[in-house]
Amino acid sequence: MVMIYMGGHISGAHFNPAVTFGVFLRGSKVLFKDALIYIIVQCIAAILAALVGFSATTVTYSIDPPSSGREHVIWWLMCSEMFFSFCLVLVVLSVGTSRALEGNNFYGVAIGFTFVAGAISTGLYGTFNPALATGLLLVDLFSERPWGVVWLWVYWACPLLGATMAAFVYRVINFRELLEENSEEQSFAQVTPT
Repeated sequence: MVMIYMGGHISGAHFNPAVTFGVFLRGSKVLFKDALIYIIVQCIAAILAALVGFSATTVTYSIDPPSSGREHVIWWLMCSEMFFSFCLVLVVLSVGTSRALEGNNFYGVAIGFTFVAGAISTGLYGTFNPALATGLLLVDLFSERPWGVVWLWVYWACPLLGATMAAFVYRVINFRELLEENSEEQSFAQVTPT
């Protein structure tokens, strides 16, 4: 929450590839080129942060599922990553990009508490952030359980799927606002010399 307030006015607080992807799919807020740059920087920052944590403590934070009841845990992990990423991205789109709530002061609290609800519900394994999972699982290669990196696909595919669903739901709910934005952009493009 604090980091969202800190970075909101600078970059829109793009710390999560799933959120960036959802905002891109929403339309008219982030260009593809900018989204790609954000996602690359997010991954580099997460890897560096995990390396700093490892170098300071020589301990890795493993998020790979436990081996007992593996099949049940995999489905639970996939569903929880998708569901809570959906919730997180939908909240971000609603409180951070909607004209109806433009200039609000509660966006950081709403986003932060959505993440907290997901983290409490999923315990040690939920990240809802592909960059965070990438950093943790790559640095986990230095641990006694280096096979956790095989779960990286879950931590990318499921949050991005959740973000896609959130962007779709947002677009359906706010179709009038998005139509107005598109018509304003077209009007601006017509009067702006190329």
